[in-house]
Amino acid sequence: MMDDDGEYYSPYVTSLPSKPITINNNNNYDDEEGLTPDFWSDSIITELGLPSYTQQVLNRKQIIKAVASNNNVNESDLQWATYLIRSRRFTTWNMVPDPSSLSEEEAEYGSGPFGTFPTINNMKKKKVEQIQGFLVPLIDMANHHPNPNAVMKISVNKWTRKFDTSSSFALRATRPIVQGDEITISYGDGTSTCLELLDKYGFFVDNNQDENGVDDNGIDLEKLQPTWDSSVEEDQMELDALLAAASMKDEDGGGIASSKLKSIVSHFQNEYTTVNFPATLDTEGRMKLIGSGIREKMGVNIYGVGLYGSSQSVLSDAVSPSDLRYKASQFDIGDGMMTSFVLEMILQADGKIIAEAIADSVGIRYDGSLSDIDQLESLISDGIGRQANTGMMLRFDCTKEGVALFVDGVERGAVRAGSGLAKAFVDVYLDNNAVSPSLIDSCIDTSSSSVATSGVKNGIDGTASASRRSMLSLRIWLKRLKKWKKPDSSEVERTDQEQQIVEEKNSIAVVDESTEGAANGVTSEEVAESNVIESTEPVEEHIQEEIGQAPETTFAVSPKTVADIESKLGSGLTDKATSVSFQPKLDDGLYLAGVGVRKKAIINVYAASMYTSPTALASVATLSKGKDAQSALRESARSFGPATPTTSFVLEMTFKADGKAIGEAIGEGVKPRYGGPEADVKQLESLIIDGVKSKGGQATKGTIFRFDCTAEGISVSVDGAVQGQVACEGIGSALVDVFMDDNAVSQQLVDSCLGTWCGSGLVIEQAEVQSIPPPIAANQDLTPKYTEPAMAGLPQVTATPPSPPTQVANVALDQSKFDSNQIAARIRELEAEIAAEIVRVKGGQGAPTPVAGGDQSVPETTEPAAPVVDEKAAAVASKVKSIKEKATGVSFAPTLEDGLFLVGAGVRKKAIINVYAVSMYSSATAIASLGSLKKGKDAQATLRDSSRTFNALTPKTSFVLEMTFKADGKTIAEAIADGVKPRHGGPADDVVQLENLIIEGVKSKGGQATKGTIFRFDCSEEGISVSVDGNMQGKVMSQGIGSALVDVFMDNNAVSPQLVDSCMDTWCGSGL
Repeated sequence: MMDDDGEYYSPYVTSLPSKPITINNNNNYDDEEGLTPDFWSDSIITELGLPSYTQQVLNRKQIIKAVASNNNVNESDLQWATYLIRSRRFTTWNMVPDPSSLSEEEAEYGSGPFGTFPTINNMKKKKVEQIQGFLVPLIDMANHHPNPNAVMKISVNKWTRKFDTSSSFALRATRPIVQGDEITISYGDGTSTCLELLDKYGFFVDNNQDENGVDDNGIDLEKLQPTWDSSVEEDQMELDALLAAASMKDEDGGGIASSKLKSIVSHFQNEYTTVNFPATLDTEGRMKLIGSGIREKMGVNIYGVGLYGSSQSVLSDAVSPSDLRYKASQFDIGDGMMTSFVLEMILQADGKIIAEAIADSVGIRYDGSLSDIDQLESLISDGIGRQANTGMMLRFDCTKEGVALFVDGVERGAVRAGSGLAKAFVDVYLDNNAVSPSLIDSCIDTSSSSVATSGVKNGIDGTASASRRSMLSLRIWLKRLKKWKKPDSSEVERTDQEQQIVEEKNSIAVVDESTEGAANGVTSEEVAESNVIESTEPVEEHIQEEIGQAPETTFAVSPKTVADIESKLGSGLTDKATSVSFQPKLDDGLYLAGVGVRKKAIINVYAASMYTSPTALASVATLSKGKDAQSALRESARSFGPATPTTSFVLEMTFKADGKAIGEAIGEGVKPRYGGPEADVKQLESLIIDGVKSKGGQATKGTIFRFDCTAEGISVSVDGAVQGQVACEGIGSALVDVFMDDNAVSQQLVDSCLGTWCGSGLVIEQAEVQSIPPPIAANQDLTPKYTEPAMAGLPQVTATPPSPPTQVANVALDQSKFDSNQIAARIRELEAEIAAEIVRVKGGQGAPTPVAGGDQSVPETTEPAAPVVDEKAAAVASKVKSIKEKATGVSFAPTLEDGLFLVGAGVRKKAIINVYAVSMYSSATAIASLGSLKKGKDAQATLRDSSRTFNALTPKTSFVLEMTFKADGKTIAEAIADGVKPRHGGPADDVVQLENLIIEGVKSKGGQATKGTIFRFDCSEEGISVSVDGNMQGKVMSQGIGSALVDVFMDNNAVSPQLVDSCMDTWCGSGL
């Protein structure tokens, strides 16, 4: 029995989450952020619109209030205790005293919000069978799952049906559970409705339906008598607006209930635990607080963390997570540059465990010596001592010298390993896999306003009520489940695509220019069938089409080039960290580019190698080792054209792991880099897992994985046995990025590739190919004809006819004699001339103009030929009209300056919200490319390529966006940038610069992009110019970023399918 001090139950009681700390302005519990309706405000409860249910909640709140008042108990304490018992108790049938036989006094003290409990006085009373509740320590922390793998078993005396010394509680598996898998139970026995789950646990399961889509718990709207006066669409719009305001994503996994541990422990710790950090770390105010967050693990908060920056770091001006990370890592700009992290322990933990956790996180991001990580771990462990108690303060100062540690204000030492270690430490908290996302959110939120002198608290974002979002989500789901319609509301006619968007899950943020193909109506079959070449289609293919010949697609290198590569590689390369050797060549002409290791903390998981084409290897032959060379190799290895059809990665395990762990690890790397359906990544994981299963389920040391990446997808082999292919365009490029982009998982592999081939002087000589000429017509004129195009505004270049065809020997050119800029300019001139000649031939505009050295005879003509560009522009001008976008009612002018014509108009939608209307303007040449084509993927690819080529015929393509939904500048900027980022192969700083231009433009008009705000983006070969409401903000000078923005609106994952359709409908088959 429990004594007066409660010592018997104290271990269990202390393990329960504490009552939330009050944080609102009135010093009262903020009822707008509770888990269950008991913690909602009365107005939110009432707005649920289910009187019979909401009255129960309101009554319970009144009972708690009355009991607290009558017994001199703190109301919020009693409310919290009631919640803990209702959310954690298990129920079963038991023999209890008959309530009708109890005296008034016994009834009063033996009953309450928790039901009737046996007492000493009523043990001899008449017994009846009644539901009884029990608190079961440890087991009550099991998570909920709709298909659990365990069940709670309660045994009682089978004769007396009472609990006695033979009774027990057990958690029993319902099916085999693999070691490491989570044990889950169901929070109901099949009779719980969504309202009961919400009432007890703070969530509802919105997929509780049978195979016919009928709710199996029999929710009866007639019994509930809803008082709704808003439509599903109106509720959805309000919910989307709340999500956008809070910049939140759906945290319950798209309808799967949050775990009990997460909802009870982590939610309240994250939202209500207040950790105070001082505004500055020093009396001079040099180190200023930027933001704060929480480090949590498995739903439990470990410590609070505050980020401080020196006056030189300008961290407070960061406009995005990538910008924050960049500015926090610039340790080489001056001696005073420092970034500090202050950790305040929330959970008591072993000092060695904390040291190992921090060191492991730094180690997987650090490319230097492992001894530096060991030294850091020892420094932290020694500084903390045996135990890191609640309230202990750890401070880490990151500078160009390394990382210094202070514990509770006392300096403990430093690891002086240079700026590389400091940058790795910064990445632990600020990169894409940061251990505290809430810290990043806080820093970015705080950057828009000055930090209060009293410090920053890790609290909640009051811009959107969690309870209101829960209420709206449940109300929307119930309406859809029962096909409820707003009384007297007229039905709005929608297209199939719009209906699909309306039925989307309510977790989508308002603006996110991510490349989600499925969400934009692009199916995997359409992607597979599109077969669109990402780079600009060579002009030579157009010429071949004009004369009826198919272009040659084979590519072979000369024996000399092969000999140079094989001489360079010798017998292959060996990874130093693992001593694993890789052969110099695979089949199909793939040569070893480099080798490296994939590390996790101090563990070498596997050795990795990359094999690719001679052309890819030669792409860095004249470059110095660095970011430019890395980018060049990455782009060439993932181009998947005739010269580089395949790039392969061979991985040899050096550490034993199960197939699921390896599959998920590879999948986690691909997922953020791939714009297609997540199901494609799951298929890749499955192929890996199945391959390992075939050898016993464990990828033991020496197991070899091979991934062949092509334009069609990824082929997977395990120990030489082919497992299958993920046939989906783009996923092959994503896997190349895993190993080759700026966040490559093996920097050693990148360094090896660049160290082997940069400055190698490798020159690609194509093998001699003897081609068979096409049949010659009887009356065909074989005399070569050369021409200067009669095109206004184009460079006039004197051409010299070649000598008769001869066999040309392979000669390595002295590249030092060529200026790459001049060559590129000359290529563009030739493209323009060739394109003009094609147009002239198509239009039947007479014979070409002769040049010196050719046939000087000129056929007589009555009138001189008109300039092609002018004539084409005139034809487009006669057809182009202003377009009124249907969904928004926004109209766009038919032309812009500089010969830009309106191609089409559409809308950017998120759920049912029209965020902005968008139009595309391009050249007459780009528009004319659709003249003879039918609407479809080929036409879309043609328009995309033509509008992003950026030559003399199409120097610029512009996009004009008019806002139809109010949003702040940061949201719009990040949305546009998120669309450009995965499509741009250049430095990430280019995208950050684009974000900054947009944000600054919106700042100039008050910080809000209100309805009617107009953005204009002029895309050219040099970059992107940004204007807001007609005011030029600046230009991002970076080659390729203009093409990336065209792709945002024109590729297979275009963010506005309506814009693509409008372009096709307007100009396909126009006859231009």
